[in-house]
Amino acid sequence: MKLSATFLLVSTAVFSAEAANLRSLVSNRIDSSTKSNRPADSDCDDKGRGDVCDVRSGKFEGKRGRCSRNDGFCVVGKGSDYGKKDKPKCYNDFICPAYSERKHGRNCYNSFDDCKCDHGYEKKHDKCEKICYNDYQCPRNSKRKHNRKCYDSFKDCECKDGYEMKHGKCVKEEYEPKCRTRYIAHLDAASEYSAFGALELTGNELTFIGFYDEDTSKAFQGHKMHIHNAPVMNGDCASTGGHYDPTGVEIEGYSCDPEDRETCYVGDLTGQFGKVTLDNQEIEMGRFSFDIYKVLNRGVVVHDPETGARIACGTIEAYQECE
Repeated sequence: MKLSATFLLVSTAVFSAEAANLRSLVSNRIDSSTKSNRPADSDCDDKGRGDVCDVRSGKFEGKRGRCSRNDGFCVVGKGSDYGKKDKPKCYNDFICPAYSERKHGRNCYNSFDDCKCDHGYEKKHDKCEKICYNDYQCPRNSKRKHNRKCYDSFKDCECKDGYEMKHGKCVKEEYEPKCRTRYIAHLDAASEYSAFGALELTGNELTFIGFYDEDTSKAFQGHKMHIHNAPVMNGDCASTGGHYDPTGVEIEGYSCDPEDRETCYVGDLTGQFGKVTLDNQEIEMGRFSFDIYKVLNRGVVVHDPETGARIACGTIEAYQECE
C-alpha cells in the first residue's frame, strides 16, 4: 500500500515537470513568433492602432506593417494587412482630354479611366482618336456636307436654304433686318422762294444737296447755312430762332477758323465747311465733331447770298432704314 502511494507521488511529480517543460517550450515558441512578427524599432509611437508603419531595424527592416493595439509594435506578416494596397485618394482634378467627357456616376475623376470618348472617337494612348463609323443621319431639313470622309455628327451636315443650326437641328431662320439710323434735315422753301435741299449728318459726315425748283435769276453759289436753336414750326423758317451757339462764341468781332473748330459756334456750318451751292449736285462737306444728339430736332436754315434772307429750312430728324 505504501509502495503504491509512493509510486503515485513520483508519477505525479514527473508528469508535472514534463507539463511545465512543455508549457515553457510552447511559450518560448509563441514569444519567438510574436517577437519576430512585431519588431520593436518602428514609428508607431506617434501613430494609432491600424495605421501603416515602417520597420526601422531587425529582420523586417524597410518593410511596412500595421501598428498593433497598445504595445507600439509594427506588426508585419499575417494579420497586418501588409502588402494590401491603400485605398487611393480622391483628388478629383483630372481633366478629360479633347473629344471626351467625364463618365456619369463617378465619385472621383483621377485618371483617363474616368472619362469616355465622344461618339466617333476611341481611347488610344491616353487620348481620344477619331474613328469613322459613318453612321450619322443628318436631321430633317439638312443634308450631308460634300467631300467629307466621315459623317459622325451634326457638324458633318449643313442646313438647307432658309434654315439654320440650333441645338442639334435645323430650324427656320428668323429674319433679323439690318437697320441703321440716318439724321437728315429736309429743307423746304420759305414763302416767296423756290429753294429746296437736304442736309444729312450720318456717321459724322456732312452731305448736302440743294436746288431751285424753278428757273430763277438767283445766284446758285455762295449760300450760307446754319443750325438754329429751334425746329421749324408750320413751315416758318423764322420759328427756328437764332444760331445754335451753346458755348457763346458768336460775339462782336466773331470769326470762325475752320482749322480751329473751337473758334466756331456749333451751328456755323458755313464757317466750318464753307458756303453751299444749289446746283442739284450732292457734295460731301466734311466731318463734324459735335454731338449729333445735341443738334437733333433743331432747325437748319439756308440763307440768300445777297440779302441773308431765310430761303429754305428744315428740322434735323432721325430716320431708321432697314434692309
